Amino acid sequence: MTIEESKPVPVTAPVRTVFGVHPLKVVFALEYVLQGLANPFQGLTYQPFFRHFRFDYGLSEAATQSLFAKSYLAWSFKPVLGFFIDAYGRTRTLLVALLGTASLGYLLAPIVDRGPLLFFGFMFALSIVLAATDVSVDRATVVAGDEEASATGRSKATTVGLNQAICWASIYGTSIVAAVFGGYFADNVSLHLLLVGLALVPAMVLAVALLLPKDRAVPIPILRSIRGFWAGLNSGPILAVMAFFFIFHFQPAMGALWNNYLIETLRFSQTQIGVADGAGYAGLFLGVLLFAWKGVRWQERLGLRAMFRIYILASIAIGLTQYLLVEPWFGRITGALAGLFPFLSVETVRMAHLCVYNAVLAVAASLIRMGTFSLVGAVVPVAAAGSLFAGFMSVNNLAYSLSYASGAWLYEHGLTFGFLRFLQEALFAEPAAPGGELSVKMLILINALAYLSSFAAVHVLPDRRQTLATSTDETAYPGPERWNVLDPRGRRAIDVGALALGVALFFGSLFGLGIDVVSSILIAFFPATLARKVVLDRWLGRSALPS
Repeated sequence: MTIEESKPVPVTAPVRTVFGVHPLKVVFALEYVLQGLANPFQGLTYQPFFRHFRFDYGLSEAATQSLFAKSYLAWSFKPVLGFFIDAYGRTRTLLVALLGTASLGYLLAPIVDRGPLLFFGFMFALSIVLAATDVSVDRATVVAGDEEASATGRSKATTVGLNQAICWASIYGTSIVAAVFGGYFADNVSLHLLLVGLALVPAMVLAVALLLPKDRAVPIPILRSIRGFWAGLNSGPILAVMAFFFIFHFQPAMGALWNNYLIETLRFSQTQIGVADGAGYAGLFLGVLLFAWKGVRWQERLGLRAMFRIYILASIAIGLTQYLLVEPWFGRITGALAGLFPFLSVETVRMAHLCVYNAVLAVAASLIRMGTFSLVGAVVPVAAAGSLFAGFMSVNNLAYSLSYASGAWLYEHGLTFGFLRFLQEALFAEPAAPGGELSVKMLILINALAYLSSFAAVHVLPDRRQTLATSTDETAYPGPERWNVLDPRGRRAIDVGALALGVALFFGSLFGLGIDVVSSILIAFFPATLARKVVLDRWLGRSALPS
């Protein structure tokens, strides 16, 4: 028995359709509708849950924020969930069980709501169940994409990318609904009634999942699944691509600092910012459509490596356009527009400028983001699709988390560095005293230029020939067994060194930098594993040279 035997039934098998569409494609869409609407602590539940903890239970703002921060840890279990899902392999059975549990969980939630910690614990467990449905569907996008590529001759990067496009178009569309109605439900609908109503969302996905063909996969032992993850991780360019994936997504970001700038400096209300965010979600949705229409053709014509060279430069340009929302340029632009459209109030022009900017920027950002999913689809082997796809998403989340943390740190401590003080005064003529706060203008510049570091790793991405491959070429990328020819004592020494590096990175991140446990584990595991692979491959390469 091989790991590949755990693949679900091919997507091309005759099945009952939903209005002429294969039910698996409908599941892709509805699963992400579920993620956009009914994820605990997100989507429609964000504002009602905040109100429930803050006002119904009387928790402080800090305590409420702490619970929300902890809620996101449920999604950190995705790589571990991937081991079990890869091992079991039966997509239909998994989704039926998980979605049924999620629907039942929402029905039982009002009964369990007897205290803040009990309610939080129950909803946290429900979040883990929904994270498992997400891993199952992400795995299915890769497996189905591999089968579609073999059947149609299209590249695996394209077929997986298009499957992911179905998912992300759905979540972006429903996020608009969640943003608009979340506050309304918090103010006007009983939380218990909302929880019971949300049970219908996983039930809707379950109804379509029941139409999927019966599973033919043979489950494998969990240890074999873990070995499959390890083999996939150490095969070909996966770890190097993960490194690029992290670098490309890591730039010091402003987050709440930018939100505060919009409120304090540009004088937008939170309601206006919410409307502008809705325009951004609309742009994200349009970006997915643009990717499905043109993006996949561009990456097939140029290859992912060349495409991401363009994306890096485009990301720099996009980052620098944020100056259009910074004073004095924002005031000059909106003043000029108000002169061109005298029948509109200045406030209307200001709001329109913010909404249009958010929407246009989001189109480009969404197109680039979908390219990253194609990249993952191109390199992840089917045998470990669940755990490795989840691993890539964990690296992505780690990059975003560190981006916001580093942005906040630079804002507070950036002016302790003399060269940053010099740049702030020389470029923007703003005071830059030691101990002061780094300006928003400098943070925008640093964020944009940080994309240049991605060029250091872009060479590891698939070229055009590899991008057009209909499946992952596992024969061209042998697994860790290739190192068996090396001296065992030397390999053990390298293993010990990698372990020591991982331990040092873990404790340095946890205690030295104050990073949370889950992120510290990721910071320790992936760099240490990459360093081990690089050393072993270089040793293997030298030993293969003629003496």
